[in-house]
Amino acid sequence: MILVEYNSMSSRGRSTVLDNGMTLKQDRFVAHLLTDFAKTGKIKPVDAALATYDTTSRSIANGIAGENLNKPIIRKNLQAILSGSGLKLDEILSEVKDLAHAKVKEVSGDTKLRSLVELLKLHNAYPSNKNTVLGHSTVINVQQISFTEAKEKLKQSHVESAALLEDLD
Repeated sequence: MILVEYNSMSSRGRSTVLDNGMTLKQDRFVAHLLTDFAKTGKIKPVDAALATYDTTSRSIANGIAGENLNKPIIRKNLQAILSGSGLKLDEILSEVKDLAHAKVKEVSGDTKLRSLVELLKLHNAYPSNKNTVLGHSTVINVQQISFTEAKEKLKQSHVESAALLEDLD
């Protein structure tokens, strides 16, 4: 395992980055998430955050879990681990299709379907909600322009923001 240190922008000082691009805590979060899933068949990101990060608050852990699951590096590593375990997205979708047409005897269809939905969520193919953070800022020296010019610049900024939002859809 290759470790790299970088200066974090937070006040916590240095963070350790693993060769998979995640920090040590992010890696532990993913490992805990997958261990819980293997044991229970359910994704428990809040529990993974509680076990990994220095908090006992479920609401703070919920925020951390949400942030982690939206980070591209964590999503990429989750998908790589799942795919390496034979849990590829196309295979899961194929099983969902087969399940829709099959009669399940040993395990209830509901149980199997819930498990497959959880796997789809890990692949981000069935997100319960999807968040996108978009930042846009405009800097204008308003002391050197008229009120009408400032108003026009603000309208232009709104048009640019609307165009960015359309690109996300």
